[in-house]
Amino acid sequence: MFVANADLLAHKAFNNKLSIISKMAQVIVLLRVMPEDVNVNIQELKKEILSKIKANVQEVPIAFGLVALHVATIVEDKEGEVERIEKTLKEIKGVGEIEVLEVARTL
Repeated sequence: MFVANADLLAHKAFNNKLSIISKMAQVIVLLRVMPEDVNVNIQELKKEILSKIKANVQEVPIAFGLVALHVATIVEDKEGEVERIEKTLKEIKGVGEIEVLEVARTL
């Protein structure tokens, strides 16, 4: 009886470790979103981005009144996730260019 219980506990412990290991890692993605032109309302653009994805958005002055948005978000570390975020952002009216500035693994 004791051996059977020990085997059962070892099996459960192994399965728990396996499920922890199999969880997908996450990455932080930092993107620069440029508006189409200086006439785009940056506050409205910011609001629209936040309605589409969960992110931290900061305004970064570029030059001559042009302001870019730095968008930081966390996604799973799997193929296609960064492209999915880019596609979502490109669909927003007023978005010009999008540049991936950094991708880093979370701890």
